[in-house]
Amino acid sequence: MAASTDKVDTHGHTLGGFIGQKGILLDNDDFTALNLTGVAATDLLTSDDDHFLKVGDWVRLSGLTGGAGLVEGTRYMVETVPSATTFTLARHGKRVGLSSDLTAGTFVRDRVIGQTDAEVAAQKRNKSG
Repeated sequence: MAASTDKVDTHGHTLGGFIGQKGILLDNDDFTALNLTGVAATDLLTSDDDHFLKVGDWVRLSGLTGGAGLVEGTRYMVETVPSATTFTLARHGKRVGLSSDLTAGTFVRDRVIGQTDAEVAAQKRNKSG
């Protein structure tokens, strides 16, 4: 069963949303950061390239300009993936609403303990080609 958390990791990042059955989140530099924009009217975030995210993945954001409602360094769960470049986020099981457009930022996908190196390598291969 998933558990809610507001704990802070060793890097000062808030662990938001729910931690899955596989375990705790890890900072992971194995995944490339992508540029990000967002529209407040729809809460839809758009990456500048295919993101390869799926519902339930975890992401963390940085370098935010605008996007009131999002917090840098906080981890969010991917709620929906309407396309290869768009997604919405959730925290504590509720959609994260934007009260202003996000004009710039980056995000990176995090992996969880229990995800194998082979799984990470496969995701990196999918991302690169």
